[in-house]
Amino acid sequence: MDIREEFFSTEGRLARMEYFQRNLALYFLSALVRYAAALQPGFAINLILTAILIILIVANLSLMARRLHDLDKSGWMAALIILPIVNIIFCLYLLLKKGTEGPNRYGPDPLEQQQ
Repeated sequence: MDIREEFFSTEGRLARMEYFQRNLALYFLSALVRYAAALQPGFAINLILTAILIILIVANLSLMARRLHDLDKSGWMAALIILPIVNIIFCLYLLLKKGTEGPNRYGPDPLEQQQ
């Protein structure tokens, strides 16, 4: 699999641990970008770093959609992330709720594929 399939695809399902690991990687990358922006003030560099952050947000939304697919929910539910307070509960739900066992309308069980 390449990075586009791992981080930017909304097709298929994503198990809890894979979701957590990929989300953690995106978090550290965004923290690094924000740290670089704080060190290098300037319009051009901040514009580039903002573009990188937008790409990371898109990757995060794609991961959320695939995680929701594992829960047999529509990827459009990722829009709940914009609601204050609800977003915290929603993120915990994505991290803690066990996915649908066996195949669902979004594809085969990712845990069965790993074995």
